[in-house]
Amino acid sequence: MQDKVFFIPLQTLMLIALAALVYLLTGASSETLVYQQHAVLQGEWWRWFTSHWVHTGLQHFGLDAIALLILAGTLEYFAPKWVLPSLGLGILMVNLMLWQQNMAVYCGLSGALHAFLLPLIWLLWKRYQSPIFPLIAAASLAKMGYETSLQQTLFMTNTWPPIIESHLAGYFGGFILCVVWQVMERNHNPVSYET
Repeated sequence: MQDKVFFIPLQTLMLIALAALVYLLTGASSETLVYQQHAVLQGEWWRWFTSHWVHTGLQHFGLDAIALLILAGTLEYFAPKWVLPSLGLGILMVNLMLWQQNMAVYCGLSGALHAFLLPLIWLLWKRYQSPIFPLIAAASLAKMGYETSLQQTLFMTNTWPPIIESHLAGYFGGFILCVVWQVMERNHNPVSYET
């Protein structure tokens, strides 16, 4: 792959714009958009999707937007056609975790954003073969383990209780995507990362 001299991560910017639009139009923790298990059971299925775009406040939105820009933007630089599958799988895995764990409420992108981590680390490791990338993967797992033991995120305080398990669910979604890529490559179907 030839390095791009000038690059604008359009998919990523559109995703950030979507999150910003939801925040500007509905404010913090919109009651009609957050995941509420009882509401989903009563047929409000849109909450499976909208809850990931709702935030508890400006700090929550800002940190998720910065993480989205860094993680999705970098993945988009190296593998633009894998941005939306990564996000989609992250959302799916977080939703499965919410359902399986009988979580009452949830909002935010941080769980789904963790689905970008492993695919990005995997692509960079394949490209540069640097030992720093497995160390980053191990450090991210250690961070999630630490947060799980404290039941508190490292980088944010929030009025809502954190659902650290969502980060692990998103990370697992990224792991599944890496396995799919590896299987595709082993079956002599080289994965095209670029558009």
